[in-house]
Amino acid sequence: MEPLRIHVERIVRPIRASQRRKNTMREELLAHLTQRAESAAAQGMNESEAIALAIANLGDPGELRAELQDSVPRIEQWLFVSLPRIGAMDRGFDRREGETTLHYATVTTLVCSIWILAATFIPVVIFNWDTWLNLALGASDNTGIVRFVLLPALLIVVVAIMVTFFAYLLADITGIRRALSKRTKVSLLRRSLAATLFINLYVSIFVVASAYLVSLALPNVNGMAPREMLALITGKLAIVWLAIQCVWIPFLAFAISKNHEQYELWERLEVDE
Repeated sequence: MEPLRIHVERIVRPIRASQRRKNTMREELLAHLTQRAESAAAQGMNESEAIALAIANLGDPGELRAELQDSVPRIEQWLFVSLPRIGAMDRGFDRREGETTLHYATVTTLVCSIWILAATFIPVVIFNWDTWLNLALGASDNTGIVRFVLLPALLIVVVAIMVTFFAYLLADITGIRRALSKRTKVSLLRRSLAATLFINLYVSIFVVASAYLVSLALPNVNGMAPREMLALITGKLAIVWLAIQCVWIPFLAFAISKNHEQYELWERLEVDE
């Protein structure tokens, strides 16, 4: 019963929680509504009347949503806080009709920048907490931490943001993005190949850009130029990287299939949030 699914999604979609928890909420609410609608239909009501009665008996959607939100642990609510929309922003590889490639890549990069900053600087703070404490107490000089920790971290952030922009730009131009969009109906094999291509594209650009910047700063090592040394290391890592891909592709295919299944079941429904 599509109207019941839409009503459930209208309640659950705005909740800040993990997809697993939200899916559990969806299934429980849908089962409850379906049972009530079937009971009403068994008493002689037509389908539309049974659906309306089931929805009415469920209670106020806003109050129910608030109760469900309160049942989510506080830390989970913080982790899954909704990001603000910027213009015609869509999530992941979904691009709205009429949105330009440049706008899509720019906005997606802005959103990804939040996670790049967090992934880079949170470990810097955690693993150097004693240094930060000494700096706060005035017990040490900040020259070393700035030169050997903050500046490299900042460089990584800048490179990662630039790489993200070019990766999403190229993904849209080449059609990889469309193959990975939840809204596009393509085979699982094509999605898996597209995902593998995107990951390799991102990693390749990041490695090349990082290796070039590092080569500018490194001195000669045992008579070997920095670029030659990095080329040798990168070549060995490439073999390991290819081996890793053989392992991750099956898991990637499974994740993609679940993601598409989630979209078909719930996310495709048009609701007023």
